[in-house]
Amino acid sequence: MFRRRSCYFWLILFSLGAREVYAATDEIRLIVLLRALAYDEALAARAGPRIVVALLTPGTGSDTALFASLQAVAKVTVRGLPIAVVELTYSGADALASELEQKQISAVYLAAGLDAEVPAIVAITRAHKVRTLSSSEAYLRLGASLAALDTAGSDKPRLAVNIAASKQEGMALSAQLLQVAKHIEP
Repeated sequence: MFRRRSCYFWLILFSLGAREVYAATDEIRLIVLLRALAYDEALAARAGPRIVVALLTPGTGSDTALFASLQAVAKVTVRGLPIAVVELTYSGADALASELEQKQISAVYLAAGLDAEVPAIVAITRAHKVRTLSSSEAYLRLGASLAALDTAGSDKPRLAVNIAASKQEGMALSAQLLQVAKHIEP
């Protein structure tokens, strides 16, 4: 079963490589992160009947290209559960906490431009056991749990994990994932 899922993952990953460079990069990063969620053994209990992934953007506005990429890759399932996507604009800790509860969000992708807010955001996500995803090593050092990072000379991102943050968010990452991921310390 794992081998078949792994083959599908790589097939999807390589089929995206022929698209426009910027959109493909976002889609590939998002696929890597969604696939990484499948290795969180505690996610299904938290998620319920579906996994809701939110794109969290700064108060300056939405990132329509990134949201479109997230919608495009959300057609996969994680641990047999369908994925739903929503877009949120960060307007403060209380509003985010309310949205996480109201929309039953399982994971939040932190868009660019949230640097100053990341510590407050991860405090809220930890309290609600919501996973934090990004494409920024700086966000991992500030407390996000998973990132798909660019690698020099390659269009394929490398998965990175902040183990301490992932545990605080209630993740139970498999040893298999931890062996292949780059470990980032705060």
